Amino acid sequence: MTKRTALMSAMLLAGLAVAVIGATAALRFAGGGAFGPGGQPLTPADVQRSLAQPPAAQQSPAASPTQPATARPTHRPTRPPASPPAPVPGSFTTTAGTVYASCLSGQVRLTSWSPAPGYMIDGYSRGPGTSAWVKFKSSSTELIVTAACAGGQPRFGTASDIRGGGGGGEDRHGGGGGGGPGPSGGGG
Repeated sequence: MTKRTALMSAMLLAGLAVAVIGATAALRFAGGGAFGPGGQPLTPADVQRSLAQPPAAQQSPAASPTQPATARPTHRPTRPPASPPAPVPGSFTTTAGTVYASCLSGQVRLTSWSPAPGYMIDGYSRGPGTSAWVKFKSSSTELIVTAACAGGQPRFGTASDIRGGGGGGEDRHGGGGGGGPGPSGGGG
């Protein structure tokens, strides 16, 4: 055996010893698992007895550990507890873009929106509330998409403002002012 082989064998043996010691220490630190109280292995009878008992979190206060599981009252409801209601989604597509909303407990919330080519977003009110809106704007048109809940589902509506080239008019929906008084000469 060469010196190199002997050194490699010694290093492998030392690594194996460290791994065994580490695994033993980890099992002792954890304390449970395959070992019972006091670090003693569980007997097959201990395992069967443990499996026959319901978990401690499910035992009723009146049940003692020696009672069989069949002695528990059976008048509990069979349905799982009701989960909270899930939002009801909906979407609406126009020439200006698409709006996604959801309704939950009578309140609408815009979840997202995507303007069509040539349009940008010029304001929004996301919610949650009784209504929500987003304003799509192009060089010649503003389109406001509103959403509200009706029958637990999102319902959408639109209102448009053809501005004749991007000027004039009063902006009552937020997101910046109008183009000033009078029509502009920007085409139309």
